[in-house]
Formats: sequence, C-alpha cells, structure tokens
Amino acid sequence: PCSIEALSNRGKLNLSEGKFMNAERDLSLAISLDSDCAVARYNRGLLYLLIGRWGEGWDDFQSRWLLGGLGSSSYDHGLEVWPGPLTSKRNLLVWGEQGLGDQVLFSHCLTDLTAIENVVVIEIDPRLVSLFQRSFPDVSVVSYGGVPKNTIDTAEYHVPIGSLGSHLRRSVESYGIAKHYLKTDPILVEKLRKRYAHYAKGRRIVGLSWNSINPDFGRAKSLSLEKWSPILGNIECMFISVQYGNVKDEVYDVAQNLGIDIIVDEDIDYSGDLDEVAAQIQALDLLICTSGTAAHIGGAIGQSVWVMVPKVPEWRWGAEADTVAWYPNIKIFRQTEDGDWSQPIHTVSQALRKLK
Repeated sequence: PCSIEALSNRGKLNLSEGKFMNAERDLSLAISLDSDCAVARYNRGLLYLLIGRWGEGWDDFQSRWLLGGLGSSSYDHGLEVWPGPLTSKRNLLVWGEQGLGDQVLFSHCLTDLTAIENVVVIEIDPRLVSLFQRSFPDVSVVSYGGVPKNTIDTAEYHVPIGSLGSHLRRSVESYGIAKHYLKTDPILVEKLRKRYAHYAKGRRIVGLSWNSINPDFGRAKSLSLEKWSPILGNIECMFISVQYGNVKDEVYDVAQNLGIDIIVDEDIDYSGDLDEVAAQIQALDLLICTSGTAAHIGGAIGQSVWVMVPKVPEWRWGAEADTVAWYPNIKIFRQTEDGDWSQPIHTVSQALRKLK
C-alpha cells in the first residue's frame, strides 16, 4: 500500500499529466486516510476547479491557508472571517491575495458582493488601486497596509478575495450574464487608440504578451517571441507589445531575423500602476497572449482576447472548452501535445487570417 505522502504526490503528478480520474482517486484516498492532509486537499481543489466542479473545488481550495507560501500571509486585521451571505448586510473588509492576475480574476465576484454586503474597504495590490477604484466607485480601495484604523473598527468581518468564489460561484449558473467588470480610463484609452491608429494605417491593432516569470508555472506557459512567426507574418496587422519586463532585445531580434517590427510603447510602465496597462489593452482591436496578467486584465475589461495555454493549464483556464465562465470574451487555444506550441500557434495564425 502507498503512504499518504506517496498518494498525494502521485495524485499531483497525475493532475499535471491530465490523468484526472487517477488524480482524483489518489488525492481522495490520501484525504480519506488523513483528513488533515492539506496538500492533497489543495491539489484536489485545483483539479475540481479545473474540470468545473466548482462547489467541491472551492471547498478544497480553502486548504491553501494550511500550506506555506501560497496564501500564507493574512490581512484579517483581527476580524472574524465572513461566513457568507445572510439576510441582512454586514460591514465587510475584502483583501487581495496571491498574484495580480488572481486578484483581477477573483474581483469578478465583487459586483455581486457589493449588492448583498456593505463592503467598506478593498485592500489590494497597490498597482490595482486606480483601476479598482474606478470600477467599484462606492467602495474605498486602498493598497496593502493602507486601511485606516477607524475603517477596521467599523468592519464586522474580513474575507480574502480568493474565498469569494466559495460563496458566490458554486455553479456555472452563478457566473451570470457575460459582462466586463473592470472599467478603464476612457480619456487615456482614446489617446492611445488615436496614437496606435495613426501608426496602424488601417491595419488591425493586435497586442502581444508571451512570457511569464511565475516561479511555479512561468516556463510552461511561456514561449519565445520568434516562435510566433506564423502569427507575426500577417501583414494586415500591426503588433504592439503589452509584455512586462525588458523586451527590447527580443523585439530587436524579431525585427532583424524576421523583418517584422513590433511596437514597444515606452510611455507605458508595466511595473507600475496597471491602470495604464489596462487602457493600452482596451485601445487594441485584439490581444493575443499566453496565460498571464495581460490575459486576465483583457478578460476583465471586456476586450477580445485569444489566449494560448498548455495542454494541462492552470485551473483558471478549464480543461477542455474554448471559453471559461470568468471571461466569456476570451477564446482559448490549447496545446494538443504537452509542451508543443506549434498547434495553437498555427490555429491562431489561421484564425487571424480569417478575421474580417
């Protein structure tokens, strides 16, 4: 018989290889032998969220608080955790957790939350404050550590933003009618749109993001810019980088080796306030990217997004369909072989040529 640790490890491996039934068997067996096995419960939660078993997934996802690293820091301010909706409104403090993309994705729940509770403050990554304040104008939005003491005193409960789904997104029906929920700066969008349209000269304006520095999944969901050549060869498009980090060398190499110019807007600070980045993405006709913050922002603001994902992606992108409940405006292009980007690259390039 396998040990609990061995079952948990094998379950995680089966999950990474797309063997979902085997993964569920191993992880559930490990949990049955030790109900306190947080890592097995957490990975089973990721499995269930990936395959759309939302209620079970969110329940197991709560075990992230028992793990080191992910979700281990708390901004609860000594308040009791929100138990979920009741018949009367309570004063609630919401705080952000995990990465930027996660906080953008989980904010899908905030419109519903503000309708049923009195959200007194949202404590979020400082790079998202401007974007969130415009999007949720009736709520005070502050960066980490910026909640005034008198606001804490009026709050009755706290809730981490990644736990909202366990109460508000327990079925596919709970995602409601398709809508964008983050609102960009219309003046900045218009300014950028005019600038890009001037350069495009009638061509389609397409943004690109291709790399992630996520220490756990970054390599699996990234590919070098030169591998995009079947897409970049479309002469009816003007391409703009929305990739964070120093991309000048890669862009230069593509220009030298492929003869394709990609615009890098030096006025956009990808390491600072993401309000600018959101406006840039809104100013495009289309964003083509791999999984990352740009994809989540594009989904949240209602932009047309094509995202390429690994054969077994992170749970956020689902296991099979070409759309996800979070972002109905995103179309997903999946690897058919693990680690091989040639198929999604080819499919995207063909789809781009067929656009009218």
